[in-house]
Amino acid sequence: MKALVTGAGGFIASHLVEHLLGEGYDVRALAHYRGDGSIGHLDSDCEVVRGDIRDGDRLKRMTHDVDVIFNLAALISIPHSYASPSEYMSINAGGCLNALNASRRNGCRLVQMSASDVYGTARYVPMDETHPVQTQSPYAASKAAADALCRSFHASFDDCDVVIARPFNVCGPRQSVRAVIPQLILQQLRAPGSRPVLGTLTATRDFTYVTDTVRGLRMLAECRKARGLEVNIGSERDIPMGGLATLVQCVMYGAASDPVLDESWARPERSEVQRLLSDSSLMNALTGWSPEVPLREAIAATAVWMEMSLDEMPTGRVM
Repeated sequence: MKALVTGAGGFIASHLVEHLLGEGYDVRALAHYRGDGSIGHLDSDCEVVRGDIRDGDRLKRMTHDVDVIFNLAALISIPHSYASPSEYMSINAGGCLNALNASRRNGCRLVQMSASDVYGTARYVPMDETHPVQTQSPYAASKAAADALCRSFHASFDDCDVVIARPFNVCGPRQSVRAVIPQLILQQLRAPGSRPVLGTLTATRDFTYVTDTVRGLRMLAECRKARGLEVNIGSERDIPMGGLATLVQCVMYGAASDPVLDESWARPERSEVQRLLSDSSLMNALTGWSPEVPLREAIAATAVWMEMSLDEMPTGRVM
């Protein structure tokens, strides 16, 4: 099969490119143009095209010969979405619209990357695909808008072949230090044994290692029964942020100190998602997928990668 991966220089997408190549796919990678000429984390032997997901006409042209589009191009920082909601809508929702149009034009499947943040704070757990959508940040709203576009196209057009993949919290090497696990690891690498600093100790998240996530994305692309569905990809285990900070220290040093709550790191109160815990039974029923990498191993692998890349890591506080 031939695939186009958008946002290919990013954390998850670069792992997806490598996974697809390992599975025998012919991969075309769409990487956003960067001023320094780099292509992010992408370091694979595949066709690389520079461009912008917002260029719909170009996207149609570059997908004329592909079987599946994996649309991972997105802005993902929740704090930044408070400052630039229009840009988030333009890229995350507008880009999805372009991918839908390209998919229909060229008769290929679209795997649209959603996010568990569209659910907001859990009303019940575990959270299945019928859980209400509650957008508690502009980022979540932009992803929910993209999902709504996919559902509307599936209902409106018989030639629309789309599946919405909804990973919960993904972790692993190459992730931005704005994410909680890399941030906790970086704090320890900069000041070993120091008390971890967090904006919340009680909010919980459901973490899946990146190689498990990208394997799930590929399996959904190959699953005919997934057409038109929204499908969770998660570990079905959650952990509070305070407990995560302790686990990171134990993995790295075998001992832990009490984390520090710093409210200046916190999101606005009504915007904080207090609990996320996936029900991934649909994913398992459709594809047989289940996570393989435990959270401890995921933290250890991320810490090894970050230590090797420490000279390239930011030295100040990253929000």
